[in-house]
Amino acid sequence: MIESTTDYEKFKYKACNRDINPANLRKIKNSIAVKDLLKYRPILVDKEFYVIDGQHRLEAAKQLSVPIYYQIQTGCVPEDIIILNSNQKKWDMCDYFKFYCHAGKPEYLKLKAFMEEHNQSILDALRALGKVGGSYYFPFRKGTYKHPDDESSGAERLNFQKKIINELRECMMRDHSVLDTFKFKRALGEFSSRSDVDLDIFTKSLILNSSWIKPCARYTEYTEIFIKIYNYRRKDRI
Repeated sequence: MIESTTDYEKFKYKACNRDINPANLRKIKNSIAVKDLLKYRPILVDKEFYVIDGQHRLEAAKQLSVPIYYQIQTGCVPEDIIILNSNQKKWDMCDYFKFYCHAGKPEYLKLKAFMEEHNQSILDALRALGKVGGSYYFPFRKGTYKHPDDESSGAERLNFQKKIINELRECMMRDHSVLDTFKFKRALGEFSSRSDVDLDIFTKSLILNSSWIKPCARYTEYTEIFIKIYNYRRKDRI
């Protein structure tokens, strides 16, 4: 049975619900302002009024002071939030990560601890740990992520990258914002992990030729810059 109310405070959120996306919320509010069709898309709640699906519609109704329509679903479990929400706005890595952390999955909690220790985003941490690419992202989304038993190589890689970026900030004459982009960090992480790259040589060459670094549209362009810098005046090129 579908019911309606303007008592928005009766609804509660689970910790594993996605965060409200401002852009998505604005889109829904604009749609309601044109024509309120919320009664045709009731939100789903459990018997305790925890929102299973529809937190953006609920927030939009609350801000516009219009009735929200809801339907109580019995027998739902937290994992159903993923299934229902994935049919709407696509979940990103942060959404899955937040969900599984709140679910108490040990492997995700280990990743969280690693991220906090090194002050890294999810993707930066996964890249440092060698967990990149479709073969890793699929199990991450499915809840079967396996954290490395030994984090030392990932930690060393991050420490090296931090050292390089800090030194580049000191010597680069142009805008430093490029150093904080995911594309630059990804290229730096992958290049510095290559077995044919001598990190001491790379560090010295990169600092001496920091003026070669410029904003790029793709991370592969940064890789090309690193190769040129590394090979500059060297006989044994890569």
